[in-house]
Amino acid sequence: MPRKQPAQRNSLEPQTPRVLPDPKICRTTPIGDIRLFGTCLVNNPIECAQAFNFGDGYICRHPNWKDFIKPNPPADEANGNSRANRKR
Repeated sequence: MPRKQPAQRNSLEPQTPRVLPDPKICRTTPIGDIRLFGTCLVNNPIECAQAFNFGDGYICRHPNWKDFIKPNPPADEANGNSRANRKR
């Protein structure tokens, strides 16, 4: 009897599992004068316990979210896959 082939992964899915929050991946921006949390800029942060789906994006509730405000985007954002780079 032939073996079943494993299901093909969508090419848009990460090939290695991400563990979030990860300071090497996480990026945030402030939300006006709100100081308790920021906007998460990571593409599909569904693995992150600190990401809260709000409207068409995610809010970062990590206690140190301000540490993730960095000018250089992570590799997946540099490739145009970030929420911030998507056309609406």
